[in-house]
Amino acid sequence: MKNNRSNSDRLLEFFEDKFEIDGSIAPPDERIKRLAGLRYSQLAGEDRARFDRFSVRVFELSDYKQDEPYELFFRLNQGSALTPAEKRNTFYGPVRDQVRDLVALMDEKGLNIDRIGFNNNRLSYHDVIARLLFALSMRMINKKITDSMLVDFFRSGELVDEHVCSRAAKSIDSLSSIIIRKVRLNKPTLLTWLLFFSCENANSDLFNNFESIKEDAKDGKCADRLLSFFAGIYQEKSSISVNDAVPVQLRLLVIYLIGLLTHRINPTSPMSSSARNILKNFIALEHYSEEKLVDLMLAEEWGLK
Repeated sequence: MKNNRSNSDRLLEFFEDKFEIDGSIAPPDERIKRLAGLRYSQLAGEDRARFDRFSVRVFELSDYKQDEPYELFFRLNQGSALTPAEKRNTFYGPVRDQVRDLVALMDEKGLNIDRIGFNNNRLSYHDVIARLLFALSMRMINKKITDSMLVDFFRSGELVDEHVCSRAAKSIDSLSSIIIRKVRLNKPTLLTWLLFFSCENANSDLFNNFESIKEDAKDGKCADRLLSFFAGIYQEKSSISVNDAVPVQLRLLVIYLIGLLTHRINPTSPMSSSARNILKNFIALEHYSEEKLVDLMLAEEWGLK
């Protein structure tokens, strides 16, 4: 169905046998899968009775300003099972539209499940892009980006700076241009690479080499102790929340450190220069540990330049 149809329209059209049940709709439900391909008139007696008995709450608004229905929807769904990204998507305003435009650019560039290993289920891409815009706007990855911060960001009613949007678009274009085969990213690692390419030029050699080192380290095949150590940190932090500050910093820092060690990154860029200081001090240590790397990272005030 078209996106501009309301839920009430769709319910009415289902009653009128105008479309079939989509068994693949998210989130997955075995009962829905069992009914896939059926129209209303084809439902068995009990299934049709359950559908007929289902109650729908309707709120009718009058005399309202343009953005008020979106705010009401957001508040009514505070206790619901909607994801934070789905709730933010109800806000009327420029930030929501800018996020949508960048997600549309991802689709246009083919950054989808077939290339990055996960889809936009529950607006996962929207969540990553919102965090990317916030981090670039505030020049902040050294503090936790909370959902309440993003809500205020969406509610502000102010356009994200054009330069920031251009950097975000550049990072999407760069990532798309270097992925030549399917990779397995997730929300945290997609955000990390988008942050990286918002600061650096597209570099397929770095990306592909990094992926190889990461896989070799995972399988115990990486002979270089330092590369293996850094790749292990990246792998461990790849499953941690997309908004926790230190994991976000560490994942991004590791890309720079491996890029410097393998000579596949511009060593004179502002971010590289800062990472080089950390690497120099880390190599001088007698024993390697994640704790010591974090201490050096914080002492350097590692972040977006």
